[in-house]
Amino acid sequence: MEKQLNRIAKNLQESIENTFNNEPTGICYLTGHCMTEILNTMGYKTKKVTGKLALKYKNMDKYAVYGKLKGSDVGDYHTWCELDSDGKIYIVDAGLKYNKKGLRDFFKIKLSDKIPSILVTDERNTYNWKYIQDDNLETKSLSFLHKISDSVIQKIISNTLEKSNPI
Repeated sequence: MEKQLNRIAKNLQESIENTFNNEPTGICYLTGHCMTEILNTMGYKTKKVTGKLALKYKNMDKYAVYGKLKGSDVGDYHTWCELDSDGKIYIVDAGLKYNKKGLRDFFKIKLSDKIPSILVTDERNTYNWKYIQDDNLETKSLSFLHKISDSVIQKIISNTLEKSNPI
């Protein structure tokens, strides 16, 4: 299952980059929403989650933090998708690629090599990342999502589904 979810997340990244003609930063609100919609359409049981995220720096015992936690505060929130497979919850985060780029380009932060560009895991908290749901941060995520037209969002979802479900 993890291999298939990684492939779908990679297709989502490609659809986003083709839609915007670049590799954007700070778009977890979009990747979390789209991944949830894509996987729901494919018959999976998922939900979009917003909260706090801590990502470990490279070669330092320090974290870049989205939301209010100990560490370097670099953003207000993070949004991702969670998939329920027979009671086992997987985090599916296609937005990490863009977090890593933003942290590198805007904050000069290099993250641990153990943080992938796509994360599919049932481990919410590890030494390298910490995902903490905080429903109070959902309104911030939605405020950014609503700035993108529904037609653009639907195009990204449709293109990803087409690549992920070849006829």
